[in-house]
Amino acid sequence: MKKLFLSYLLISSFALSGIIAQTQAVDWTMEDLNGNIHSLYADYLDQGTTVFISLAASWNVWDSVWTQSNVMEDFHNEYAGDDAVVLFIEADSITGVAELMGQGADHFDLVTGFSYPIFNAPQDVIDGFNLVFYPSIRIICPDGTMYDDTNFNDYGYGRYQEAEDIAEVMFELCGTSFDSKNRLFVDVHKDDNTDCVNDTGEIGVPNVGVEYSSNGNIITKYTDDTGQSRALLNSGDYTVQAIAPNNLWDVCNNPQDVSFPTTGGMETINFGLQANSSCVYLSTTVSSPRFRRCFDSYIYVTYCNEGTEAADNAYVEVELDDFLEYVDADVMPSSIQGQLLTFDLGTLDPWECGTIVITVLPDCDVDLGTEQCVSSVIYPQEPCDPRNKLFDSECQEIIGAYDPNDKRAFPYLGSDDYTILPDTSIRYQIRFQNTGTDTAFNVVVMDKISENLDLSSFEKLSSSHPCNVEINDARELRFYFDDIMLPDSFVNEPGSNGFVTFRLTMKTGLVNGDQIENFADIFFDFNDPITTNTTVHTVDDGIVSTTSNESNRFKISPNPAKDFITITSENTAGLVTLEILTIAGQSVIVKDIYGLKENIDITSLSSGLYLIKIEEQDGNVSVQKLIIEE
Repeated sequence: MKKLFLSYLLISSFALSGIIAQTQAVDWTMEDLNGNIHSLYADYLDQGTTVFISLAASWNVWDSVWTQSNVMEDFHNEYAGDDAVVLFIEADSITGVAELMGQGADHFDLVTGFSYPIFNAPQDVIDGFNLVFYPSIRIICPDGTMYDDTNFNDYGYGRYQEAEDIAEVMFELCGTSFDSKNRLFVDVHKDDNTDCVNDTGEIGVPNVGVEYSSNGNIITKYTDDTGQSRALLNSGDYTVQAIAPNNLWDVCNNPQDVSFPTTGGMETINFGLQANSSCVYLSTTVSSPRFRRCFDSYIYVTYCNEGTEAADNAYVEVELDDFLEYVDADVMPSSIQGQLLTFDLGTLDPWECGTIVITVLPDCDVDLGTEQCVSSVIYPQEPCDPRNKLFDSECQEIIGAYDPNDKRAFPYLGSDDYTILPDTSIRYQIRFQNTGTDTAFNVVVMDKISENLDLSSFEKLSSSHPCNVEINDARELRFYFDDIMLPDSFVNEPGSNGFVTFRLTMKTGLVNGDQIENFADIFFDFNDPITTNTTVHTVDDGIVSTTSNESNRFKISPNPAKDFITITSENTAGLVTLEILTIAGQSVIVKDIYGLKENIDITSLSSGLYLIKIEEQDGNVSVQKLIIEE
């Protein structure tokens, strides 16, 4: 299936409506370019067939790109029949057949290579569609109800990235079923009364992974804001499993088997999340696409209660580094004390989540490359909370000009090459910016995941805009930013940026020298993909030797440690310099030692692997590793 992605071009302005426009379709009879006669009601609607119509102008470049995306051709080949058809209509009355076939000046060939019916419509038929712009879509149900894409956010051609998208909208609007596919709807809800039934008033749970497996192939989709996941499936036997979001919840009736012996079937199954203990389970993440010197930059702070009990008097504290000046936020902070912002959240019910967008101005005089960090902490902190979700931080350099579409890992080291300990996780961020000349209506990010990463460990941390997530059996991680409405950078530079941040854990058993390479493809509407840089993580357990022929001349105790360590030196020459470094080589503590034994406070350091280096006055250097536990 060929998939391309592009920007929209509207030929006239119009007001957006909150409700999709509905009218009764006017009947017509037309001859297609192959000489076949088609009557809307007699041949289609009266036979129970749903009609998808693309209205075009052959001089419009976006009509050309839309047709070349092959979405309509794929639908015609895979789905068209008694249930539904796709029709393509040249709707500019001054265009002739020759121009429609690309033979006139400044016209595109919208005919060659396409097998669905194509028409050059007369003016009286065109008048019945109330056209405002090209390309324009109409969906007509068998009862004659015609849906207009004036509200193009919902049903304009940008929604149809694949043939399956047309089928889904036909089902959504008209109840259309298809002989060639089966439809499976999965609802995940908070099962308050523990009866394993999705009762009225029980809320859907977002971002729950749902695995569809058949014949050894597994596709993972994540529930939307309503708690629903859906899939178009071939005939066969499937096992469907909902993945409990954390250890406070059990999944009722899990897994479930679904069988589609033929095609055209439709099933709905429910999974209930049932609390197995009483606990507030708060989480927060913080992320930003970039800090650009002297330009407004955005920080996204997410929060969520994934627990089984409500969190009373919840709040988030966000701390900014010194060169980030607070400008404003879409939620007013309850207090500002220097660089510390506090946001009251009130009572957070189970599965109540949100995002706070903070605008900051990086200092106009700061040196480029200066690292600035942002942290977020959520309260109250209950005893059963996981410690690694109550706090988050992200550091990045202040930049000037930049590559707008890239991939980074954290902690960011200023390059694409990273050293990483075995059996740890990687935090990635994919950034994108619309540098075109028009609004991007949809953005898709595709990331082929290394075999050295455990796909089941995937955790979406944050994103600049709402997005749907899917993992297919080709190890492709896909983020769908539908209706993102990303303005171009000439109209709104800060608003033209977006990002998604996520985390994956390495597979166990990797050894020194094993590498994890990763890049992403970013699609703006139907344009060709933009490929990011490639990040490379090299596994290294951090064990090093001394730089001289002598053995290490100091001891560390305890190791692993938590709060303090004692350094016992065999050197009697007097002064030595002790330095503690991260595995990435960043110096975090430097201290001169004069005696044979010294206690070092390490409470300021987070858990992980560090290197301790002692340099004597004669130039001898000894290095050992230190493990700090939580």
